[in-house]
Order: sequence, then structure tokens, then C-alpha cells
Amino acid sequence: MAIVGMDGYPIAVEVSITQGLPAFTIVGLPDASIQEARERVRAAIVSSGESWPLQRVTVNLSPAHLRKAGSAFDLAMALGLLAAAGRVPGERLGGTCVLGELSLDGSVRPVRGVLPAVLAAARAGVEAVMVPPENAAEASLAGGIAVLPVRHVAQALRYLRGEGALDPAPPVRARTDEDRGDDFADVRGNPSAKRALEIAAVGGHNVLMSGPPGGGKTMLARRMPGILPPMTDDEAFEVTRLYSVAGMLPDGQPLVRRRPFRAPHHSASLTGLIGGGSGMPHPGEASLAHRGVLFLDECGEFRREVLQALRQPLEDGSIAIVRSKWSVTYPARFQLVAATNPCPCGNLYDETYPCTCLPGRVAAYQERLRGPVFDRIDLRVDVPRLTKAELFGLPDGESSVVVAARVTEARGAQRERLRSARVQCNAELPARDLERACRLTGGALAEIGAGMQRLGLTARGAHRAMRVARSIADLAGSDTVDREHVAEALTYRVGVQTVAR
Repeated sequence: MAIVGMDGYPIAVEVSITQGLPAFTIVGLPDASIQEARERVRAAIVSSGESWPLQRVTVNLSPAHLRKAGSAFDLAMALGLLAAAGRVPGERLGGTCVLGELSLDGSVRPVRGVLPAVLAAARAGVEAVMVPPENAAEASLAGGIAVLPVRHVAQALRYLRGEGALDPAPPVRARTDEDRGDDFADVRGNPSAKRALEIAAVGGHNVLMSGPPGGGKTMLARRMPGILPPMTDDEAFEVTRLYSVAGMLPDGQPLVRRRPFRAPHHSASLTGLIGGGSGMPHPGEASLAHRGVLFLDECGEFRREVLQALRQPLEDGSIAIVRSKWSVTYPARFQLVAATNPCPCGNLYDETYPCTCLPGRVAAYQERLRGPVFDRIDLRVDVPRLTKAELFGLPDGESSVVVAARVTEARGAQRERLRSARVQCNAELPARDLERACRLTGGALAEIGAGMQRLGLTARGAHRAMRVARSIADLAGSDTVDREHVAEALTYRVGVQTVAR
């Protein structure tokens, strides 16, 4: 199976052994990693007690127009070669998909992209799939196909010759003991920031926090996944497919149940954040945060073109990577949580420490946060430096479990209301369904109109304020959006001093 984007494509491994000078040739648009398989396959076969045919060996990976990459073709080429040499009955390989990388001693090593490969094999009518033991649990998630773990080439040969059996992998049991990670109870003070994150969790909104260093912005952001509702089975399966393609599934956990949290460094490249690459495309940090949180710490330090590249995934929930010879689409429905200092030194607007930045540097620093990406952030909140009394005098806050219970209850009512719109949360509401879903009272409509005039909101800004107001109403258990819900939502449109001034 060849993996392109999130999908698998069946590849027929054809082997021909003819008279001529000994040679081993692989054709069918293979990349360098497959060309290197010649030495791995040769050594693995010899290490398994089989002799190498001193003839001309040609391996064709069909269809030839589809580019192949990776080491998952090793085991298939080895078994195909031995079948062509008459060492094993070729008919035993019929209806079987073979995946696995070979070591020089003949052992079978794990590969990436097994779940989408097995899903594609099941759709193609394949009856069984041979995989490395480490990938067996992941392959079992596909269902409808027998999964045969293989540790060594010799073990596969004994099975094909009828001299031994391969025990099918048992079905995977879903884990229910989800670890929520860092606890919200650890956060002292900053009630407005905690309130904003809770509203964001209810509606799936994007958040920007601004404040001096040490105020707790990173601490708050890292606790965001813990208050989000658990992923549904479909969401978990989708995230697992994505992490399988990226080769990043956690050890011993074939099904990803915890919402992703990705925090790329501000030096991340455009390819690292969005995905792509010079060879076969790979998902970037924005896709790896799918159904979770993408945290951009010190977002003012990110290069402008990197930030602007987030416009498409923030709007569409997906990333289309197009090159001259191929194009792939990765899902990227994440919540953006960004944190920034108000200036390079971080002390602008701070009452305790003076700002030492030149005016020109402050203006250039803040300019990076303006533009289309900033307009797509729903909640903007200031996170001031904690005082001594707040840090040592305040009791622990609410735990993530308590906050998550409120969020999950609000999401439940939200899901029922949005079922006809075919979206999962308020942030995804299309403009055509906005007024019907929000059910604004007369006072709420008047408040929106006054806010547009007072704050100079664009139509997109007004719609985003309405979505936030709907989430605030859901958190309050209200069927309608009232004036106070809209008033609170509008405060988050101008909350960050960095841009408001």
C-alpha cells in the first residue's frame, strides 16, 4: 500500500527472475528509500536461511504513475521474490496485503501509515494483512480484515509453506481512563483569562492572550486540552489516522483518545507549520493539532508569512498542499491559542516595570499581530502580572474536571441545536445559519449594532461576536442570546491592549 496524504492506494509488487548477469532492479517510480531496500531485502533473505538467486531480478511496483516512498514495501518484495523463485507457493499470497520494513537479520520492523493502509486494503476486498507485531493493534482498528503479526521473514515463509500458523491479532479495546494532563486548579488569579478559555472550550473559539512575561499565559494554554470535552469515536479515529501517517502514534496506545496539544517554537518554518516537504508530503503542526489545540507562544516572534499561512486552516479546517506533480489535503480543525508580549521587552502597559523598547520596535512588533489572522481570533484577553497577594494568598481554583463538566454539558445542548447545520460547535457555524442558531433577543440585536458602530467591527467581526455570545449563553444554560451575553462577547473583541491601542 502506498500512502498519499491520508489515503492508502493498493500497489501490486510484481517480481520477475530471468537469465542474465546477477542484478536487482526496482522500477515503478520508487524514491530513494525504496531503492535502498535492495540491500535490506538481500541480507534479510540470506539471514533467513534462503539462498539469493544469481540471476536478473526485477521488481515492479504497479501502478507505475503513483510515486512510492518509505520502507513498508520491504517484506512484500522479499516474499514476492521468493515466490517467483519457487521457494514458496505464490497462491498463498493471494488476497493478502503485506506491510513491513526488514532488518538485515530478517526481522520485521514497524512502519508508519498502517491504519490508512489497512483501511484501503479492506475497501479493496483484501482478506488478510501481514504487519509487524508493533503495528498489529493499530491495524486491528480498521476491522473487517484478518491481521497477521509477523516477526521475521522465516516466520512468514513457514506460514506460506503450511508449516506453521500466524495467530490473528485480537481486537483493540478502547481506553476509557483519559488523562486530562495539567490541572486548571494550579492556576492562581487571572479570572478573566480562565473565563475566556472556558468560553473558548464551549464554542471551539480561537484565543489570544497578551501580557508581560511570567503572567501565566503558557500555564493557562497548556491546561486548555484538559477542559475540552472528550473526543468522539469518529474524532479519535480521524486523529489516529493522521498520527499514523506522521509516524507519531504513542507507544502502546493505538487509538489516540486525548486531544492533541501542539506548541511549535517561534522559529518554525512554513513547511513545519503547514506541512509539505520536498519529497512525499507530510502533515505539519497545524494538522497534528487537528481536533485539539495549536498553541503559538510568543506569536509576535513568528515570521509574518508563517502566521498568514494559518488563514486557510482557520477558515476551512483543512490544509491543501499543492505542488507541480501532486496535491494532498490534510485535516486541520484546531483551536488556536496564541500568547504574546505587548512589546519586545514585555513591559509595555505594565505598572511595575518600565518598557525599554524604542517606539519603532514596538510598532513593528505589534504590526505582526494585525491582519487577516488576528481578525479570525474570537476572544482577546489581557493577562496581567500577578501580585504577591494573588500568587500566595488566593486558594486553588476549580479543577479541570469541574470546568470540563460545565463545558461538556454546554456542548451537549449545542450539538443538538447544530445538528441540522452539520457542524460540531458554534465557531464553525456558517453565516447563513447564524441568526437562526443564535436566536438573538431585541436587546441583543441592539447591542450588536451599537458595538459595530462603537468598535468599528467588520461583518466578520460582528458574526464572530455573535458566535461567542451564543457560547456564553450555552454556558449559562440559556436558549436565547440576551444583551448581557452580547456585551460580554464584545469585551473580548477589544480585550488585548496590544492591538486596541
